[in-house]
Amino acid sequence: MSMKSAEEKRISAYLARLFEEPAFEFVSDFKKTFKAGNMYFVGGGVRDVLLEREVKDYDFVVSGVDTALFEQFLKKHGNATFAGKKFGVFKFVPRDSNMIIDIAFPRTEEATGPGYHEFIIKSDPAVSIEEDLRRRDFTINALAFDVFKNTLLDQFGGVEDLGKKIIRTVGDPKKRFSEDYTRLLRAIRQACQLGFDLDEKTFEALKKEVPHIISKNKEPVVPFEMISQEFFKSVDAAPERTVTLLDESGLLEVLFPELERCKGVSQPLDVHPENDLFLHILIVLHKLKKEDSLRLKLGALFHDIGKPDTAKKRIVKGEKRITFYNHPNVGAELFEKCAKRMKFPSKLVRGVSFLIYYHLFLWQGDIRAMRPTTIAKVFLDDLLLGKDLITLHSIDISDEDLDRSKKLSYLEDARAYITEMKEKLMTAEQERITLPINGSDIIGELGVAEGPEIGTLLAKAKDYYIEKKLEGKEVTKETLMSFLKNDIQ
Repeated sequence: MSMKSAEEKRISAYLARLFEEPAFEFVSDFKKTFKAGNMYFVGGGVRDVLLEREVKDYDFVVSGVDTALFEQFLKKHGNATFAGKKFGVFKFVPRDSNMIIDIAFPRTEEATGPGYHEFIIKSDPAVSIEEDLRRRDFTINALAFDVFKNTLLDQFGGVEDLGKKIIRTVGDPKKRFSEDYTRLLRAIRQACQLGFDLDEKTFEALKKEVPHIISKNKEPVVPFEMISQEFFKSVDAAPERTVTLLDESGLLEVLFPELERCKGVSQPLDVHPENDLFLHILIVLHKLKKEDSLRLKLGALFHDIGKPDTAKKRIVKGEKRITFYNHPNVGAELFEKCAKRMKFPSKLVRGVSFLIYYHLFLWQGDIRAMRPTTIAKVFLDDLLLGKDLITLHSIDISDEDLDRSKKLSYLEDARAYITEMKEKLMTAEQERITLPINGSDIIGELGVAEGPEIGTLLAKAKDYYIEKKLEGKEVTKETLMSFLKNDIQ
């Protein structure tokens, strides 16, 4: 049996199981309805079946059918939205399903400029599947499986590249990248997600095209939102490798100068024996786990970007040392400016900025000597964020740090102390500290007008609530309202 027939057998078996699901009953009905029609399972789905990865996107190409009749056919099986003549893609949601399936007519594309939307796209059921595959980005994504003939179309060596674990463009890499600069980021993202290497010619072409991703007037040729989405997927899959590939390609300097500036910044050898700040960041990223949140991965990546601006030689305890006073605050501000430029989602920005700002919090003194209300706000207002913060403290310690074991022991003690506080302040079901009063209670019972004062009073109530609960006292709505009434008077 040839390797190719083994691959066809694997895909055929997968699709046979898939098509038994009610959401895919349209497949068998398609062949009955369109005798001369063809249907192909295409792109990343084929790749993922062959790699035995979870298939998340189901993309099909159909040919030899009339557009209007095919739309009517899909609407018998669910909801179908046609993206129009330009794209020739139906967003199809099968009846009684939340699944979105992309079903397209074969397309050809002709680039008219370097932008993501600068294409003349011709969609036509008469275009061959071979022409459609020729326009795709990488060989491992230019695979198609004939659903009814059970044959695999692989005219660019995608299966061989899967075996070699390489990312290689379809045809001339310079042409592929210059057609759509999103592909520069997509190549790195797929290398990180799949654990593949970039083909040498592909990577050399990628590096040469990097300067074009930002236009002469400093505007992105590819929208920042799209750059960021590719970046997030890469970082989430492999943080350290993402930064390494961005650096080697030249994209780091173009997209994230805040990180580029960390190169060559020296650190005290007794705390950071790796010395160079950029190397330290890579080491911290290496310690992350796959299941860690994207927020923590970004926090680890950007946690020290305030150091280049705060580096200064001072006399500390009689010795000349490099210091970075106030770098968490400066770093949080720099990250927020970077995130605004890159159009990062605001909720994610708030969480990452919090991690940067507080990443030295537990080193500012013994946790048991700190104000309990402050500790509760930092670690218990958002339990998952608090967990990320403790993890960041832990992975930020260099393996060769002279006091490493002592610091790790302290962090374990801090974690236990925070857990004790949590058990006193919250039930097991709660995700955050919840007061028995709200703003409406203050307005209704204390006669305070709506405005900033409500927030101030709730903050005071929260401090009082935490303080008394940690003393083992019961705190009711009446208790808090009485406290606030006295405070106002």
